[in-house]
Amino acid sequence: MTIQQFASETVGAGAREFQAWYDANPGGFYINMKNPQQGMLHAVGCPHLGNPREWTAGPFDSCRRRKVCDLDRRALVRWAQELRVTLTPCSDCRP
Repeated sequence: MTIQQFASETVGAGAREFQAWYDANPGGFYINMKNPQQGMLHAVGCPHLGNPREWTAGPFDSCRRRKVCDLDRRALVRWAQELRVTLTPCSDCRP
């Protein structure tokens, strides 16, 4: 699978598109970008993101921070290394 990225600032429907990817890929992984040089790696289902049914483009926007997604954890790690993004695994979901 190809790495996919979702962001509210670049894609108007970023939150809806990310939710569709999230729902369709229960075994997937995503990086929540804190800034262009730092991201946190999560597994789909991680409690940090909240309830997917509550995601909107309103007060809680799941794509306020860019999401970089794939089914292959190693592909995301390689992506981060190539772009010199410091990647921290989530301590809750331990991807």
